[in-house]
Amino acid sequence: MPRSWKETTLGKVLAPKGYIRGPFGSALRRNELLDAGIPVYEQQHAIYGIRDFRFFISGEKYKEMQRFGTKPNDLIISCSGTLGKVSIIKEDDPNGIISQAILLLRVNTDLILPQYLQYFFSSKEGYNAILARSNGSVQVNISKRADIEKIPLMLPSIDEQKEIVETLGVLDAKIANNSKINHHLEQIGRAIFNSWFVDFEPWDGEQPSDWLEKSLEEFINFQEGPGIRNWQYVPQNGTKFINIRCIQDGDLRLDTANMIASEEAGGKYSHFMLNEWDVVVSTSGTLGRNAVVRKEHLPLCLNTSVIRFAPKQSFSHFSYMLGYLTSHEFYDHLQTKASGSVQVNFGPMHLRQITMLVPSDIVLEKYHHLVFPLIQKVIENRRESEKLAELRNSLMPYLMSGEISVTDIGEAK
Repeated sequence: MPRSWKETTLGKVLAPKGYIRGPFGSALRRNELLDAGIPVYEQQHAIYGIRDFRFFISGEKYKEMQRFGTKPNDLIISCSGTLGKVSIIKEDDPNGIISQAILLLRVNTDLILPQYLQYFFSSKEGYNAILARSNGSVQVNISKRADIEKIPLMLPSIDEQKEIVETLGVLDAKIANNSKINHHLEQIGRAIFNSWFVDFEPWDGEQPSDWLEKSLEEFINFQEGPGIRNWQYVPQNGTKFINIRCIQDGDLRLDTANMIASEEAGGKYSHFMLNEWDVVVSTSGTLGRNAVVRKEHLPLCLNTSVIRFAPKQSFSHFSYMLGYLTSHEFYDHLQTKASGSVQVNFGPMHLRQITMLVPSDIVLEKYHHLVFPLIQKVIENRRESEKLAELRNSLMPYLMSGEISVTDIGEAK
């Protein structure tokens, strides 16, 4: 550790009342959660950094629970199950409150930059510091406040922190830019789909007479996962399988995916193994999350509450299939045909009730030729972002231990 760095602990760099655990269940009851209003930050927002909200509260309830409210530059950390994942509340994130499964940290900015602390907890050292202070045999939970506040930190000056944050931030900025580009590409693809197959603009607003109404299963192959049980999980050296939480923001996040023995995956579950270009859709809880399976995701097994889709006849039908599965029409089918009073579910029996418009093969091929390059570019950007994230994560421990400095990186160029 460089001489200018100081040893301290987490508790000493927090602002007054800067350690906030989410409210207990009695403070925020299920019947107080709404479909719109002020958002509730949950575990998934810390784990994946997404801002797709399921639950909201009223303005009156927010006033009552303001001590659990978020502010820009707050850190939110997942507290149970998938433990220790961190995200930072940005200026353009909506104000909300945290759920019971979230720890909120608010720092003294005279001592530490919020982004620096975020990078620390994203590093292997910081992540392991939280895991080492966890407990629970069935579901792991974060330890008590006194233990967490004793987590040791090696703290450079604010100027040095800024240099480290800026260096790592260049990589994060590129990752964020790729996400913005992908969002625009997906919007373009959606606009073309609506123009061709909803508004029929290339055909003067009239549906061509040779387009047919078919059942979904005539056009698309689909399959639901097998329902792998907890006792089948293995801790390492197995084959990953997906569940709903793996489908995030149009992609697969497999860093927290569970595994089964590879012998099982290649044996009795071999027909549930996914292929490149399969489209997977969540069919329980949060309906309609979707992602395209990439070759680097493989080998990967399907599991319950997720259905995989593939074109029945020709890969040139893929782009239309993906457009349909991400359309408002298909989402409406999920919502209206799903069953279940506590948690809605959507399965193969519901899919068999769906009919869809199928254009001629000539039109499907033309559409695929136009749109598939956009889909490929989205996937290329995701691959680049993953490599940038790997580079950032490899640099992080060296920069944050003082083993190398920002100056060293500049000289290496």
